[in-house]
Amino acid sequence: MRKTLTLLAAFGCIQGYAFAGSIAEDATTKGIDLVNSARYDEAITELSNAIDSDPKAALAFYTRGMAHHKKGELDKAVADYTKALELSPKEAEWYYFRGMAYYYKDNLDRAIEDWSNTVELRPKATDAYLKRAFAYYKKRYYDKAWDDVDMVKKAGLKIPPDFLAVLKKDSGREE
Repeated sequence: MRKTLTLLAAFGCIQGYAFAGSIAEDATTKGIDLVNSARYDEAITELSNAIDSDPKAALAFYTRGMAHHKKGELDKAVADYTKALELSPKEAEWYYFRGMAYYYKDNLDRAIEDWSNTVELRPKATDAYLKRAFAYYKKRYYDKAWDDVDMVKKAGLKIPPDFLAVLKKDSGREE
């Protein structure tokens, strides 16, 4: 029996993984449910079991990274996201969330790199453009921040007014 999993955690969604029922897959499914229930320590244990059973279980690494991320264990989250991306390098969301972890670690260059990978894989990922604009702003790369703001606006989304105000003030541009 195949089951398509969707992870609806506080961070976002994983879609499109079909599982057939191995030990690793069952443990990953349980781990996803535990992350969704905010039971992060239990999720980490379950997902570690999945990884022990199948060291190439990219989704298990990614989901365990999410659990570590939610716990504020950013180094562990980055390590798990990185392993997941080594195993499955075309997952835009995985770059996005690793970028978030890097951003919270104040590693803006790596965050920008990951959000750039996100938009390369998914050009309509407006959240990644907006986050990258924040990182560019913090690095004082105002023109690049404006470019990303324009991408978000073209998608019809609003820019947080406080961010727009400081970007205008600090860049000396109106838009």
